Amino acid sequence: MLNSKYRWFLLGGVSLCGLFLWHNAVGNGAQAGKSERDKYLRSARRETKMLDTLYKTAIVSVTQTYVVDDSSTAAFTTFQPVLKAMKDGKWHEVRLVDGLGEPINPDNSPKDAFEKRAIKEMLSGKEVVDEVEKIDGQEFLRTMTILPMALDKCVLCHENYRGKKIVGGVAFQVPLNRDGE
Repeated sequence: MLNSKYRWFLLGGVSLCGLFLWHNAVGNGAQAGKSERDKYLRSARRETKMLDTLYKTAIVSVTQTYVVDDSSTAAFTTFQPVLKAMKDGKWHEVRLVDGLGEPINPDNSPKDAFEKRAIKEMLSGKEVVDEVEKIDGQEFLRTMTILPMALDKCVLCHENYRGKKIVGGVAFQVPLNRDGE
């Protein structure tokens, strides 16, 4: 039989080991949750980069091919059915945001604090602004990228932007977690 001095020492050691194991299990659970969220955030940022490339490339291509004079339809207008289908399918949302206070379509004015802040940062030289926002219980990555006057021909539909280099932003809203869909 162990004397009482060693019994307390053994009991203290076992208790400390138990506390250590419990702390690591709880800590790793929290870390796993953070790691899972980081994974979703990285994925949403990658998706946003892909979408930005896709939409900008398509708009430039449509402009080069189909915009011939000032009676032509603005390239982005042709994408409205695609944007509606993406939003209705809950894949993502995207819209153009005027940065100079001269939108042809008033719906393209900045709508909330994120868009106003992002536009201000873009006009100061930042190319991408993003943040995570919870909307109706779901987390979204909100991102804005610069919207340049990519072609001289753009002024055929957007005369108000003649001589401007950056005219606004492309605003994306991508769900962070698509598990279970």
